[in-house]
Amino acid sequence: MAFAQKISYKVNTQNSTIKWNAKKVVGGHVGTINIQDGTVQTEKGKITGGGFTIDMNSMACTDAPKLTGHLKNEDFFNVPTYPSSKFVISKVDNSKGNPIITGNLTIRIKQNRSPSSKSHHNCRRTFC
Repeated sequence: MAFAQKISYKVNTQNSTIKWNAKKVVGGHVGTINIQDGTVQTEKGKITGGGFTIDMNSMACTDAPKLTGHLKNEDFFNVPTYPSSKFVISKVDNSKGNPIITGNLTIRIKQNRSPSSKSHHNCRRTFC
């Protein structure tokens, strides 16, 4: 009888960055934000769960750098009061080549709808 090997990986925060894309009616913005800590669980080589703490102080708007300060102030994320956010994986669809990850994103103590994201199967590029 073979047992499914469950493995939990700690995120390598030195080599991990989240790339974000915010859209609005006319245009949008892109940027990066660092992962403070986190884990990814796998079973039989496929992602099954995990979660991340996001360092809101590291947020940068890369296409409009002057916007970064505005995003960090009280009008948006209020980073001095809420320096971190959390993303917890609630579902993973491994039926396609790249898994589709759904989870709960908590920013400023408010839990937002479950965003889905297509991840890269190569863990080193996406999570670790």
